[in-house]
This record gives sequence, C-alpha cells and structure tokens, in this order.
Amino acid sequence: MPGQGTPPFLSFALGAALALALIAALRVLRARKGKQAQVWAVAITLASVAALYPMRAYLTSADDSSLLHVVAAAGFALLALLGATLAPLLLAFGLLLHAGFNFALDISLTARGLVPHYYPPLCLAFDAALGLWWIGALFKDRKT
Repeated sequence: MPGQGTPPFLSFALGAALALALIAALRVLRARKGKQAQVWAVAITLASVAALYPMRAYLTSADDSSLLHVVAAAGFALLALLGATLAPLLLAFGLLLHAGFNFALDISLTARGLVPHYYPPLCLAFDAALGLWWIGALFKDRKT
C-alpha cells in the first residue's frame, strides 16, 4: 500500500498544515464575505470529511461496517446543519468528535489493510486543529 514508509509524525504534521491552510482561507473568507459565510464553510467542511465514510466503505468493500459509515456520515451532516443554523459551537464539537471517531475507526481499518497507515494521524491532526481553532474563533467573537 502506498505511503507505508511515512513516519506518523510526518502524517500528523501534514494534517495540521492542511488545517492551517484551510484556516487561512476561512479567515480571508470572513474578511470578504462575513461571519455567516465562514460558519457555512466550516459546516461544509465537517459534512464533506464525514462523506468520505460511505465512499471509503464502498471502495474498500468493507461490508461489515458499511451501515456504520452511512450512519456516521448522516450524523455528522446533521451536526453540520445544526451548527450552521442554530449553534456554531456544534461545528467544533462535530470536528473534535470526528477526530476521535475517525482515528479509532481508521486504526481498525488500517490493521485490516483497508486504509493507508498515514491516514489516522493525518485526519486526527486536521480535524482537531480545525475544531480547536473554531472554538477559539467563536470565543474571540464573543469578546468583541
């Protein structure tokens, strides 16, 4: 499988770097289009990363976990919608929950050879960095 020689810390660093790049884009989006556009962009990101579950289950023929993938994707999409429309803090909760859920699930899939070994730390870093930044951004908004 590609990427087998990638050290976990490098995967983690790449996930964090990708999150930082997205955070920079989110800051520009807010400056140009406002807070609500930024909220929806974070919501779309949460729903999109969760949408990978059913696709991955289909592509890897992981039939024993296909229903779990669909239910997880639907739950995270619902969290994204509720976060965008009712309480943006739910988006941070969703991202951090996704980090843990994804990491635990991917460790299992990695052991079965269905996911490259670099994927769990990359996703964990991306989701956690974005979720923690979003909490900070929301609390910063409350102070101003």
